[in-house]
Amino acid sequence: SYFNIGAAVTVDLNIQGVAQNTGGGGLSRTSTTAGTILVQNSVVSGNTNANGPDILAVTGTTTTANFSAIGNNTGFTLSGASGNNRPFAENLKLGALADNGGTTKSMIPLAGSPLLGAGSNALVLAALTTDQRGSDFVRIFGTNVDIGSVEAQPIKVTINQATTQGDPTNVSPIVYKVQFASPV
Repeated sequence: SYFNIGAAVTVDLNIQGVAQNTGGGGLSRTSTTAGTILVQNSVVSGNTNANGPDILAVTGTTTTANFSAIGNNTGFTLSGASGNNRPFAENLKLGALADNGGTTKSMIPLAGSPLLGAGSNALVLAALTTDQRGSDFVRIFGTNVDIGSVEAQPIKVTINQATTQGDPTNVSPIVYKVQFASPV
């Protein structure tokens, strides 16, 4: 994922492992006119570029990050309006890029990840009801949203009563067909 940002943009994303783009490794704003980068509830980390591994913001760009994890602070300066971010270069304890459900590969926060429950529910757009993986995965699970595009949550289990099964309260044994939303 690579974003070359013009005037202003708000992002809620997880950018990792992007290498050697002409701007920044993760995201870049190279326009010399005044503009803004606003990163919220997001991970921009583990990217590579000599100019700005994770974010490159040229003079005239106001870069604000709130409730986010940015791996490397080379290439930009956070504005005074930034806050509640994870420390630069922190071990985010993310799983490998893999098929965790949905149409795109993702990196799941592992147990003990500093991203778990560290986001701001108030910054989640009302229309954003699912995480990156889509309809089977809610955007906010638990008290607070996770930082990043993937919300850690247990696998959903749908139990359908077998068509040949009578009322399960009156029959023994009870037989269920179990269907998982993600690979197990």
